Amino acid sequence: MQQDLDNSKKSAINSGSKILYVIFSYIRCMDLEARKLSIIDWVLHLKDESALKQLENLYSKKSVQAQVISNEEMHSRHLKSVKDIENGNFSSHEDVKLRFGS
Repeated sequence: MQQDLDNSKKSAINSGSKILYVIFSYIRCMDLEARKLSIIDWVLHLKDESALKQLENLYSKKSVQAQVISNEEMHSRHLKSVKDIENGNFSSHEDVKLRFGS
């Protein structure tokens, strides 16, 4: 009987945790959306030309064009990657996390 009660409590806690996670995720998402809208509104009403130019510079630095490669080049890179792995020429996930941070 006590074990059933304990399992019932655990189930309620787990269910509650999932609901809280969903609510907090939604709030965090809405917070992000609200921040974006606030920035858009600020930019729409911006009268300072130098501030607008700074934003344009920031935007152009963040906009990265993807490199277009042919199917042959993609296949060649794939084969090279497979050979590198077969020859042990790779870094583990843990090594990469240590090098670049997690």
